Amino acid sequence: MNGYFADNNLADFFEDFLVDFLKNNEPNYVGISALFNTSFSTARDISKLVKSYNKKTTVILGGNLPTYLYKKIYEKNMVECDYMVLGEGEKSLSWLILNADKENIRELVSAHPHIVDRNSYLEPHKKLGIIDNLDDLSPPAHDKLPDLDSYLTGSALSGRMGTTQRKGTTQRK
Repeated sequence: MNGYFADNNLADFFEDFLVDFLKNNEPNYVGISALFNTSFSTARDISKLVKSYNKKTTVILGGNLPTYLYKKIYEKNMVECDYMVLGEGEKSLSWLILNADKENIRELVSAHPHIVDRNSYLEPHKKLGIIDNLDDLSPPAHDKLPDLDSYLTGSALSGRMGTTQRKGTTQRK
């Protein structure tokens, strides 16, 4: 087996590539999607790494896992995240980012039914968000990506890990 993962594991990948990204971009927000229970340890590791690099970076966790386990995650301090978006998060995440710099963000989050933080996760009105009409969502802004072709084929990152993309299949180098 050749390539990055022949000699490294996922934790190495985060250290090698995520830290580099954080240094070069200094993001205000990092969003982590955790769809399944198997993604829990990855979400935990990414959130810890982000916070260890810059405590001021806001970490937002979303997906199926936090939607149904947000109370346990906060009660047991399992993931270092500032907010969790419950359910279908496109609108709630946009709302959160647009309002995050407001002085009363804690009160706003407390009132929002689909976003929780450490201060509001036990409030009884919290529930998963559902988007009734997917046509209400804006289309993806692919023109904002630095290299659309690499994004669509996955080759931008896979080449760094020792693979190349050819005709829709992954070939090992």
